[in-house]
Amino acid sequence: MKLVKFFAAAAVAGMSIAGLAAPASATEHNGVCESGEFCLWYNPNYANGIWDMYYSDLNLNDNYFIGNSSQRVGNNSASAKNLDSLRWYVYFGTNKTGTSGWYDSGEVNSQMTNFRNQIESASY
Repeated sequence: MKLVKFFAAAAVAGMSIAGLAAPASATEHNGVCESGEFCLWYNPNYANGIWDMYYSDLNLNDNYFIGNSSQRVGNNSASAKNLDSLRWYVYFGTNKTGTSGWYDSGEVNSQMTNFRNQIESASY
């Protein structure tokens, strides 16, 4: 399943080069939680900084929330949305280590009780 996104992106790029119309896709790290992305927010209720991902991120500690650039994403998220068609896994350690859990496709969590301020990596 991990290769599905890669090949879909490659196909879109190939169609763009060939001059064919390509379907719209998410643009990660643009501060908008779009279809196909997994998103984390600094505060509950999707507020005060967002990190939107289209691809896995094995070290959220080297990223800063968009709209709140003083706060690192790793160990600092309080709400989440999975707008992807795939299940996203979250881990308390970098490189998919430590305690883990998941967000099913379409799942939203405005209060993030189980993973609050503990996610250091995320992967589909």
